Amino acid sequence: MSDRYQKLGQEIFTKYCSTEEYGPTMLPRAPRQTYIDAYPASDVPGASFQDERQRQADYEAEVTVYRALESLEESNLIVLHKFEFTHDQYCICDSSHVRDKKKCKKCGNKFAREGESDFLVVGNGYFVLIEVKNMTPVDKDENDVALRELVGTFRKSVLQRTKVADLIKKIDDRAIVLQFSAYPNFSKESKYQFQLSYEEKDRLNNDEMSSIIFHEDISCRRAPISSYFDEWWKNNITQVVSEKMFNLEDHEKVRNILLAIWATDKDKCDETKCSLGRCIMDIDKEIRSGHYTLEPKGRSMRDPNPRIIPAPDVTVKHLGIKYLTKEQNDDLQSPENMLCINGPAGAGKTVILATKLLQLLNEEDSGLIVILKFHGKGNNSKIYQDLLDSAKIRFARTRSFFDASIDPYLIDLSGECKVNIIEIEGRPKFLNFMNVLSGIQKCHLFFDDVQDFLCQYSFSEW
Repeated sequence: MSDRYQKLGQEIFTKYCSTEEYGPTMLPRAPRQTYIDAYPASDVPGASFQDERQRQADYEAEVTVYRALESLEESNLIVLHKFEFTHDQYCICDSSHVRDKKKCKKCGNKFAREGESDFLVVGNGYFVLIEVKNMTPVDKDENDVALRELVGTFRKSVLQRTKVADLIKKIDDRAIVLQFSAYPNFSKESKYQFQLSYEEKDRLNNDEMSSIIFHEDISCRRAPISSYFDEWWKNNITQVVSEKMFNLEDHEKVRNILLAIWATDKDKCDETKCSLGRCIMDIDKEIRSGHYTLEPKGRSMRDPNPRIIPAPDVTVKHLGIKYLTKEQNDDLQSPENMLCINGPAGAGKTVILATKLLQLLNEEDSGLIVILKFHGKGNNSKIYQDLLDSAKIRFARTRSFFDASIDPYLIDLSGECKVNIIEIEGRPKFLNFMNVLSGIQKCHLFFDDVQDFLCQYSFSEW
């Protein structure tokens, strides 16, 4: 079984991690979309909703650490977000345990050899475990109950990361494992509170304090995240491991098994979890599901979320999306004649364009609409085609094979089709392309995935 995991992990590493890209390889490629909207500060719900709000805040703290790790300048890093292992997987690393956890005499309880870590970082000859805790400084220094709870979050994080460290050591007892607890919302100015409790057992010692990552280590408003976290990483990771020796073959064995465990769900290794396409699909599924945290139901007396806006009827009818975020709605209602919408994959840019397209088509004098798309892998012009078919709107679809420029005669000006979809093959020259665009008169122009084109040129060329 161990050999199978090593083989699967090596395949994952070769396909997704052994690239020459700048910076770490993040797995998954983006934080898993747990929450879409945010709880308004004015809302005062019951206990269950307070728990949900806390979980949302915990998720946001994890995203902060994810972004900090993502911004590191050090290459050859693999960052596994939400690393989890089962008792079965632990037995692969320690054959002295029985796979049936109910019959395993070495386990004190059925969960003793199951664990998770918010972040497991695989470096060049070392491993780093980071548990994230969303805590803020205690309001009053004399509140000993709150101080004990604060220290308790640290103790819990130690137990969590120790389980994963033990798993790694069972694969290779000489593996270099560094462990930390991140408090992205806790300032260094208040770090003394970890050592302020009346009882000595409820105070952290200096060694424990040195394993905490504070807010200032991760981010600061006066500078980019990377400049601060890079400095912390070099001082606490790079310099420490540079003095240690490791066996490359043993390190690769541990790395491969950990990659396979991370990608395994219900005894099946799914390497697509490592791909950007899978990540986008998962985010898109969450957004389309419409599981917003503050949709009032029934006789609920809770206020609706002000950052969630009911979608226009055409969006509900033809896209199946019931709500838009405030940012999406602001872009949709913008009176600007030229609007550039920027956002990551899954943020809903195409939803805005598609809704605007449908709204224009419902107007009596909408005029001709031209949609420009680059043809190739990831081209989503089919979204527009399906949308127009659903709305029973005639459209013309053509493809430009000219690398030098776009032929303006590709546009159907007869009026038989109100929408023209033009898929561009290759990359047209900048000035020629802009001249063609400026020559398109009395048309509404939609240009999707414009970043693929603009990334070749500096903004000064505009």
